[in-house]
Amino acid sequence: MDIQFEVENVPVRTLALPEFLECYLHDRNNDPYKNPLDPRDENSTKRVFALYHDFRPLDDTSDVDGAALIDFQRFLVQQTGRGGLPFSRSYCNTLLKFFKTVFYWGVNQRPPFITEARAMALARVRALPPSPKIRENKQRKDVHLHVFKSALLKFDESRPLLSDMLRIEVLNAMRTGEVVNIRPCWIDYEHPYGWHYNPAEHKTSGRGHSRDFIFKDATQTILKKYLVDRNSEKPIFVNRLGNPFTTGTFDKALLKELKRHGLPHFTPYQLRHLTATWIDDNIDERHAQEFLGHASPAMTRRYIHNGLKKIHRTADEIESILASEVIFLDELPSAEEICPGSPDFTGGCYGK
Repeated sequence: MDIQFEVENVPVRTLALPEFLECYLHDRNNDPYKNPLDPRDENSTKRVFALYHDFRPLDDTSDVDGAALIDFQRFLVQQTGRGGLPFSRSYCNTLLKFFKTVFYWGVNQRPPFITEARAMALARVRALPPSPKIRENKQRKDVHLHVFKSALLKFDESRPLLSDMLRIEVLNAMRTGEVVNIRPCWIDYEHPYGWHYNPAEHKTSGRGHSRDFIFKDATQTILKKYLVDRNSEKPIFVNRLGNPFTTGTFDKALLKELKRHGLPHFTPYQLRHLTATWIDDNIDERHAQEFLGHASPAMTRRYIHNGLKKIHRTADEIESILASEVIFLDELPSAEEICPGSPDFTGGCYGK
């Protein structure tokens, strides 16, 4: 028996890519059931569409298929960003992800902007794998605790405000943007666990994620110096001109002080790596994930830099416990029995 399938012909709208992007952003940011796009996600989406326009200025939605996307990948890895460096593999993959997302939205519109078959073809284009021809981002490293303590001792005298901001970042594993944006009105001072800080604006707020902190005594002591009005909606940390810090001015202020005191360079963001590693060392990885506000353990592992230390600890445990179970010292043959004429195991018999 022959089975025949009938495919429904659905009219597909064709738009120039700039108009297509504009429709997506308007719909996405005005959807009553979803949070507006995170500003950084929106900027990345606009960026990748601008790059595609540079790649193929005359293309519209009907021209974007799997083959075009593969060619666009090759185009992206040849582009340069800050400092004249080529785009990294992870950045290319991130841009491509945002590009695909817009087209996935397009297939669900009525009438759709692209067919399901075309959307599936785009989905089959895989992320760029590691390659010696594509630049990789350098892995972030944590800051050695002794370097951080040395900086605090110097800054306590020269820039106490900077010192306090760095301490808060370490004690709470905050992102730099979260530190400079601390606002009194977002703190619940009566919470039984301590001061509960739930910022309305943070890195993943646009994706519907919540970010929670419990400020304990050490953090409270620091913040009390700057809490003039507990209901204020303005950031509490301001520079010498009275302007709120930004992530950029915070970075520059830290770099200036490190150079002034001849200390090794590090960035505020590296302090999250320091805290993550400490939590994994002394508690466990799951607590590190919750404390840093990560959605997945895989992201947390990028912040933990104690692999060699864990190998060392495991080897010590094996040496002290398991070794005695599998190596019977009383039954081991002597060096003379193994290699006659040699006083020890370095006599060279094994090389003969």
